[in-house]
Amino acid sequence: MTDILLLSERVKNSIQLGESHFREFKSAWQGAPDHKEKGNIKSLCGYIGEALVAFANADGGELLVGVEDDGQITGIPHTDADIESLLHSAKTHIHKDTPVPLIQAVRIEIEGSKVLFFLFQKELHPYVNYQMEGVSKEMTKKPFLLPFHKLHLSGKKKNRVNMINNLSMAQL
Repeated sequence: MTDILLLSERVKNSIQLGESHFREFKSAWQGAPDHKEKGNIKSLCGYIGEALVAFANADGGELLVGVEDDGQITGIPHTDADIESLLHSAKTHIHKDTPVPLIQAVRIEIEGSKVLFFLFQKELHPYVNYQMEGVSKEMTKKPFLLPFHKLHLSGKKKNRVNMINNLSMAQL
């Protein structure tokens, strides 16, 4: 019971501190402010995977889903099964060979609303790789080489990101 109380206080403090280099808020809703509807689960899982990879490749941090950018707690309107999918995004949307050093992924109730809290540390062996729809977005692990992202549009898969690996600074 005390662990839940401590976590609840930590989450409330994190929300009060606001977003930062180590903390990200993500709404579970989509649409215009006056016409919100619950967000697409597939998109939310993808966002969680991307955010966890970004933080793991930087300095680690916290991701709170169900909280608006301004710190307003709007909760998660999805079913329990959908929430389980969100909690498992670290496994389903991150390449299996480069898992995120996840410390905690839990559902917690704050002010009567469901919020997801992800806590993870910095990956000591960069890079963690993002995976979506079975396509791995891999980054090089070789020193002194910079991965370069190239955006292209193809068919129905607009905004798909391809990684061009092993480019030196001179090649960029």
